[in-house]
Amino acid sequence: MSDKSKKKEQLINELGKLRRELSRLKAREKSEQLEATDAESKFKELVESIPVGLHLYELKSRGTLMLVGANSTADDILGVQNDQYIGMSLDEVFPQLARTDVPEHFRHVASTGAPWETDELLLEEGPIRGVFEVHAFQTAPGKMAIAFSDVAEKKLTEERLRDTEERFRSIFDNVAVGVAIVDRDGYVMAANGAYCRFLGFAQEEIVGMHFSEFTYLEDFDKDAMLYDALTKGDISDYVVDKRYVQKDGTLVWGRLGVSQVKDKDGLPQYTVIVCEDITERKRAEEELRESEERYRSLVEASPDAIMLTDLNGEILMVNEQAALLYGYRNAAEMRMGLQSIFDLHLPDNKSGVLEDSRKALETGSISHLEYPMLRKDGATVPVELNVAVFRDAYGKPKGFIGIGRDVTKRKRTEEELLKSRAKYQNMFNTAPVSLWEADFSEAKATIEKVQATGAADFRTYLDDHPGFVRELARMTKVLNVNEATLKMYGAKSKVELLG
Repeated sequence: MSDKSKKKEQLINELGKLRRELSRLKAREKSEQLEATDAESKFKELVESIPVGLHLYELKSRGTLMLVGANSTADDILGVQNDQYIGMSLDEVFPQLARTDVPEHFRHVASTGAPWETDELLLEEGPIRGVFEVHAFQTAPGKMAIAFSDVAEKKLTEERLRDTEERFRSIFDNVAVGVAIVDRDGYVMAANGAYCRFLGFAQEEIVGMHFSEFTYLEDFDKDAMLYDALTKGDISDYVVDKRYVQKDGTLVWGRLGVSQVKDKDGLPQYTVIVCEDITERKRAEEELRESEERYRSLVEASPDAIMLTDLNGEILMVNEQAALLYGYRNAAEMRMGLQSIFDLHLPDNKSGVLEDSRKALETGSISHLEYPMLRKDGATVPVELNVAVFRDAYGKPKGFIGIGRDVTKRKRTEEELLKSRAKYQNMFNTAPVSLWEADFSEAKATIEKVQATGAADFRTYLDDHPGFVRELARMTKVLNVNEATLKMYGAKSKVELLG
């Protein structure tokens, strides 16, 4: 039997143990309710102890599979902290699976209890990548577990063991990532060019150095603890991100994959360290964190109300100014009190809001919308809205960013201005004396040009240019006259006098 078959048989046996233990615990829960807590604790211990990655899912409404649990082995295999995905759907955790029939197989497992497995599940996009062997089985009606192992790592390990020294040397010397061979005590036996360039040492300098000599002091204890566990056989390999100190004192980041090479009798010979330079990635992550912090600060400091919703209008985030605008004590209370953006709109405006959302999706943004919005106390407040679409890393629309501003004062000013204009117009039209409104701007500009030429005595200028007054009169435009003026000149309408 091949090593792969043995490992697969071992995995199947472990899964069988897990199913049997789960069934036993469930039966015990039914008969002995007082021991439910203990059963749950033992189940969690079993989940943590199983030597494969494990994801636990629940089948929700509309066929959504929600991640509700994961063991620490899953973190090691996938290279991520799975806790960050708890409560997310399968499609959110593994977006590219949505384009395959795998989610449907999983839903079938959760709903019917029929197990499903595949020897090769390929993930090429997103933060989780690799080739995995997957076994899916039901744990309870509507619930399931997905056990997986990294097949790619197994294949790579088997290939290394089969390679000849010549092939290994070729890879060792020419691979783009840093590779070093270290003895059981942590001293460098050999290092390839990429590893030497990464640390800034020549090969003859680095051979014989202990890894503590170029490891950043604050990261040494963690690395040393893992290396000690590796040499004792407690773990077979590990991956860790740590900081290095180059020969010139520069600090750089490396991602280490560390494993032992054993002889035919299974005895450790040496340790192989594969080191990837992730300095730029770490710098980008730090810049991203700083950018997100600046964004959060900007959002909270903004005098405008800012809200994030998904494509269906479900509220994802609000700032404190939004809570203030809509009459809530704080952003947390507003999030608790509202489910959807439509809760802030009058029912009669829903169709208009949906149409504006459609336009925003088509164009990317839409500005200067005005709606009467509902406050917590039921009162309305006029709000000017600017809406933009935000997208995921793949350019797919994920939701809307809405920026709102209270325009109550502006509306009041506009209303007062209209009233003032109406009052003035009424006084103008009903005045008993002749009143004219005229535009002298062109005439004024012409006079200023004449004065700019040096004409100090304007009366003398007019005497010397008798036609200038007629020209100024021609430039003057009559805009409006009142009723008294019409009567004075016997005009039938304003049109006869305007111009």
